[in-house]
Amino acid sequence: MQVVNQFIVLREVPTPQVKLAKAFEEGVARAERSGFRSARAALRLGLQDVLEMSRVLTPQQVRTVHDRMATSSLPTLTAMRERVWQTVSKVLKRGTCRMDAEYYLVIERINDVSDLTISTEERERLEQIVGQHETRRNQ
Repeated sequence: MQVVNQFIVLREVPTPQVKLAKAFEEGVARAERSGFRSARAALRLGLQDVLEMSRVLTPQQVRTVHDRMATSSLPTLTAMRERVWQTVSKVLKRGTCRMDAEYYLVIERINDVSDLTISTEERERLEQIVGQHETRRNQ
């Protein structure tokens, strides 16, 4: 992922650039048509996805995005990351996922084996919490 002309661009393989802003805008528009509650949930999931994708940014790229957002009077990338990523510790403390947005964030964190901010014990506990959430959803 990189910042190009004020767009965050994701490249997983050598393909044409994808402007996430357009896809995000279309997703929000679809969610709004299905109601406010759905739109809010979709927005939360989209934000979480973008923040997770931002984990691959270099420190310099993070500073660039942070500065551009601050200059535009927007919440900074750093502030949003801290707020959203605190969810994992809240889920651990609570012992349950309250909503699907938390579930998906925890899944991302469990699947990222390069994430050294989570201990082996915490990872195992999060796996149990995810399993319990999946069981409740499937009943």
